[in-house]
Amino acid sequence: MIFGDIMEKVKSFTLPKLPYDYNALAPYIS
Repeated sequence: MIFGDIMEKVKSFTLPKLPYDYNALAPYIS
């Protein structure tokens, strides 16, 4: 899943800044 691959990379630098966004997206990228 391309979106999942992108998020795997994006979350590596956005997670510390936007943990709430990652938590909201988690069900879609897991």
